[in-house]
Amino acid sequence: FKSPDFMDHARSNPKTGLASAMKVMLSVYQAAAREYAGSEKSYVTIMMDELAVLAKNCGDREVFEFTKFEITRTAGHKSETQGKVELSPWQLLTDKTTLQKIRT
Repeated sequence: FKSPDFMDHARSNPKTGLASAMKVMLSVYQAAAREYAGSEKSYVTIMMDELAVLAKNCGDREVFEFTKFEITRTAGHKSETQGKVELSPWQLLTDKTTLQKIRT
């Protein structure tokens, strides 16, 4: 869910773009494949709300492509078929003003 929004936002944002979005989408697919490797279900749904927002608002292609995340399973009976992308609090920071504030 939200993967169409993710791709649309990335296409509309000149700082991200479709090529970078496809790289991130491949990373999501690979992470989901690892998380659900033992599943016998025929499909898995991954919620991408946080990534869709990032694709819309990110101001740096390198930061976008380097985004760290994990796939977490939904609690309860849907855990075998549903998960979501959770962004890590540890992300690449390239904004010089912010970096300078951290140093002082």
